[in-house]
Amino acid sequence: MKKVILVRHGKGVNFRPDIDDFNRALVPKGKRDSRRMAKRLLSHAITPELMIASPADRALETAHLFARVLNYPVRDIRLEFSLYREGSPQTIFDVLHHLDDKLSSVILFGHNPGFTDFVRAVLPDFPFNLAKSAMVGVAFDSDTWKNVEAQGQLFLFEYPVSQKKMGETEKHIRKEIRLKLQQAAADVLDTFDPSTRKQMETDIRKRSKQLAKAFTDHSGAFFLQRMHALLQKDSDAGLEAGAESEVSEAGKK
Repeated sequence: MKKVILVRHGKGVNFRPDIDDFNRALVPKGKRDSRRMAKRLLSHAITPELMIASPADRALETAHLFARVLNYPVRDIRLEFSLYREGSPQTIFDVLHHLDDKLSSVILFGHNPGFTDFVRAVLPDFPFNLAKSAMVGVAFDSDTWKNVEAQGQLFLFEYPVSQKKMGETEKHIRKEIRLKLQQAAADVLDTFDPSTRKQMETDIRKRSKQLAKAFTDHSGAFFLQRMHALLQKDSDAGLEAGAESEVSEAGKK
């Protein structure tokens, strides 16, 4: 099994004609979100064996912040210019295909639209763009990096919002699924006699709760879409995962 974690860089300074895109550094929010996500990764007991970063300031600075939290030597971060220059799904595959098979996990720091395009290529059900500082982990059923291609499996998905907010949103989605299941069952129960209906309603409430939890635990496409939609509505979340591609301002963000 080979595992790849993709981290989109934190929020950088806005594009301005007097600042080269390559040299745009992280703003305070970008630094805070990057540290938060690094700590989130640490809480999952995930410690990638190799870090590879785009050399652009905002991506490399994000990698440095992760390295410090994860106790990874900053000097060992590998720079990969292609993650900045091209950053296409094929470019990312090329980077992975040249990794030493002794490694089982790697974390990449880079940019949109390439990172989102790659994730969508290997996770067809992944429905949206990566927010700044967001991270996605993909596992491939392969013993060699050269064979890493096609479809992978999602094993990690984190937004740059608090754990409390993530938990509240997941709880909301579970309730939404549970109520939909109960409503669907209610339409069928109307055909039963009152005594049987009452007995079955109790069992359905219990089972719908179990099914809703199982559904969100497996991170189905519906769950990801609802999570994204609800988090986007929170103006305090600072998410910027919307419709703008990274090339809309200056070729890359």
